[in-house]
Order: sequence, then C-alpha cells, then structure tokens
Amino acid sequence: MGGAVGVDTVEGHGSTFWLTAKFRKTNSKIHQLNDAPVIDAEATLRQNHANKRILLVEDEPINQEIAREVLRDVQLLVDTADNGAEALRLTGEIRYDLILMDMQMPVMNGVDATRAIRGLPGYKDVPVLAMTANAFNEDREACLAAGMNDFITKPTEPAVLYQLLLRWLSLKETAAS
Repeated sequence: MGGAVGVDTVEGHGSTFWLTAKFRKTNSKIHQLNDAPVIDAEATLRQNHANKRILLVEDEPINQEIAREVLRDVQLLVDTADNGAEALRLTGEIRYDLILMDMQMPVMNGVDATRAIRGLPGYKDVPVLAMTANAFNEDREACLAAGMNDFITKPTEPAVLYQLLLRWLSLKETAAS
C-alpha cells in the first residue's frame, strides 16, 4: 500500500507503534453489505431459496468441506469443483443458480474460469461471487473485470456469506420474473 510500519521505543517510558498507508478512492460496482437491511438471512435463504443449486469452486479440501456444510445448513444443493477447468466442465453440464469462485487454483484460476463461463449459453446473468483470501482492491477489480458480480474474503463468517447469497439469489429471482 506504499506505506511503512515501525516502532519507537524509549526504555522505561513505553513504545509508540505507527504505520502509514496510501489509500485511493474506487468507483467499484461491488455492493456493500452495510447497505442491506437487517434481516435473518439464514432463515430467509431456507424459506425462499431451499434446493437452489450452487457450484462451489475451491481447491482446498478443508475450505471445500467447511463451505459445503455452511451452504447445506441453509438447504442449498452444492456441487464442488477443485479448479476452474472442472467448474467450466460442470457448468456445461448442469444449470447452476449461483457460483462461488476462488481466485487462485491449479489448472485454471477463477478469473479465467469466470470469463469462460460467461461465454456459455445461459450463464451471462448467473451470479458469480468471488470467495477468496485475496483481499486487495486490485483483486476485486480483476474479479469484476472478469465478470464476477461480487467479492467476499476468506475466512468468511457464515452470517456475512448468507447475506451475500440472499442478495444475489433474490436479485436473480427478481430479474427472472
């Protein structure tokens, strides 16, 4: 971030810790969860979106297992892909309501996979949400440029993920009607 971090210590008097960072404004199109009204997203997902089909694209087995259970807790149907190439194959065979996409994976990364998936028939408007440990603004911008709709960082709190899923599944449903 073009900054520095340091500490100034005076023995017997204490220490001062400091940091500097350069921030810039962004005109990102990512929706902020803070703008959403407070609702019970978990219950609403169960009530309004049970059995929606989700593709979880994640190469780390432990992350896959945790995310799969969090998604199944709200009665979503979950398929998993270990990399972007497998995600591309699955989206060619199965119709998904939403895709959760990691960025860094072997074989094909999430950015390239999203670009390819957007070119498939019927996947122009399917929500693709980045779910990644890459938290920098450049990563967000790369995801949006590739055609992803939103971005959430890992580790993810289930309540935050539920809010995001509810927003995008509801928007997709509204657009379809």
